[in-house]
Amino acid sequence: MEDDYQTDEKLANWLKIEQWFLRILGVVLLLAAVLGLILGILYNPDNESSVSVVNIIIAVALAIAGLWTLYTSTKNESLEKAIDGYIEQGSTISYMLTGVQVIVGLLFLLEGTSRGLIVMILLALTMLASAGFFIWRGRQIGKYQE
Repeated sequence: MEDDYQTDEKLANWLKIEQWFLRILGVVLLLAAVLGLILGILYNPDNESSVSVVNIIIAVALAIAGLWTLYTSTKNESLEKAIDGYIEQGSTISYMLTGVQVIVGLLFLLEGTSRGLIVMILLALTMLASAGFFIWRGRQIGKYQE
């Protein structure tokens, strides 16, 4: 099916959209990591050292995830295999991920807005945007189901 990406314009466009989604996600994760180091991610009004250490660990994890996501966006063959896998599995998993993303995103948004945590709000909006992407992906998968 990998040759289909050369001949099928819809699959080629899907691949490009997946790449751009990963690039944007990678940049947002790196931005969240930098902001997390500067502003903190978790609520820490008493400046407790244990919470500060956890904030640093989360920021480093976000940076690693962002770099890995950007790296993955450059691997056409891996993305083609992933898309082929999505088509084989069907859209159920994509829609289940949408539900998880929406629930976690709303929880992050509530926490972030109630405590004024900019990084938490950024992560929440990223999750909600990802949920929209997973809905789009589910529809794309449906087009290729036999």
